Amino acid sequence: MRLELKDLRVEIAGHLACESVSLVLPDGQLGCLLGPSGSGKTSLLRAIAGFVAPVRGEIRVGERCVAQPGRQLAPERRGIGMVFQDLALLPHLSVRDNVGFGLWQWSEAKRRDRVRELLSLAGLGRLADRYPHELSGGQQQRVAVARALAPRPRLLLMDEPFSGLDAEQRLIMAQQMRDLVIGTGTTTLMVTHDQREALAIGDLIGVLNQGRLHQWASPQAVHDRPATRFVAGFVGDGVLLPASVDDSGRLQTELGDIAAPEGAAVGAVSLLVRPPCLRFDPRSPVEGVIDQCLYRGADTLYRVCLASGRYVVVIGSDQAHAVGDTVGVRLLAHAPVLFAADSEPRTASEGPAAA
Repeated sequence: MRLELKDLRVEIAGHLACESVSLVLPDGQLGCLLGPSGSGKTSLLRAIAGFVAPVRGEIRVGERCVAQPGRQLAPERRGIGMVFQDLALLPHLSVRDNVGFGLWQWSEAKRRDRVRELLSLAGLGRLADRYPHELSGGQQQRVAVARALAPRPRLLLMDEPFSGLDAEQRLIMAQQMRDLVIGTGTTTLMVTHDQREALAIGDLIGVLNQGRLHQWASPQAVHDRPATRFVAGFVGDGVLLPASVDDSGRLQTELGDIAAPEGAAVGAVSLLVRPPCLRFDPRSPVEGVIDQCLYRGADTLYRVCLASGRYVVVIGSDQAHAVGDTVGVRLLAHAPVLFAADSEPRTASEGPAAA
C-alpha cells in the first residue's frame, strides 16, 4: 500500500518532534528514515503507527486517511505491522508459534499455511520448533519480521531493528530483510541511524534533522545530489570548500578551476568535494600534506591538509603514501554540487544552489 504524509507536525509531551514533513512511499517499496539521535525519526514512525496523534497534516495508507486533526484511527484498525527495536519475541513460544501469534482469528488451516509460507521465505523452516533463546541475533530478527508480516499488513514499520547486531551482520541481515519484505510485496518504512544500511537497501531515503525532512529521494540522489548542507555533511564522506563562479562560467576553487553548473549565479558559493572527485597527481600545482591514512583493504583513505589549512579526503588504491608526505592533488571534472555561501541549511524543496 502507498504511504503518504502531508505537511505533518508531531508533538511529544508538548515538544516539537516533526515539522512540515511530506513524503510519498510508493506501493511495494522500502523507505529508510535516516538521521542523528533526536532527529524525529521514531516520533514520525509512532505517528504513522497511530501511537501519537499529529497536531497538523494528514497520514494516508493506500486510499484511506488514517490520521488528521480531529480524526485518529486506532492503531489496530490501520492494518500496519510493527517491528520494534527490542523485537518483543515471546520467550515461552516456539518460532512457529511466535510467527503465528497474531493470527488467532484465522482458521487453523489458514494459520498453519501462512506460518509455513513465512518460515520458508525467511529461511526459518528448520528452526520452527526452537525457542527465541536458542536463536542467534540475526535469526531472532527474521522471526520478528516474519511475525509482523504474518497478518498481511498494508504497511510494515521497523524501528532500528538491527541495532543489536554488529556492523557486518547488520548489512547481511538488512539485505535478507529487504528480500523478505519485497518478496511479499509489503510497503516498508524503516528507521535507522546507519547510513550504510540505508544506502544499501532503501529504494528511497529520508534524511531528518531537528524534526525536519531535508530530503526524500533515491540513495544515489541523496549521496550525489544532497539537497541541503546538512545532508551533504551527514551522508557520505566529503567537505564543503569555499569557491566562486566567475563571469565566464568557471568555478574557481583552491583545488583548481572546473566548469560551473549551467545557470550557476556569479559569486561566492560552497562546493561539495567527495573523495571520488579527487586524485593524486604529482604534476598538479596544488599540493597538500597527508596527516591521516585509513587502510580499508581494497583501498586507503588519505586525509590531506591543503595550504589554506582546510582538509580534503582522497582515495588511493595502494599504500604508496604515508603520513607526512607532500602530494599533488587534482580536482576532477564532475557535476559539482554547490550551495549558497555561508547559508543556513535549506529545505529539500529549495535544493542546492544552481543545481
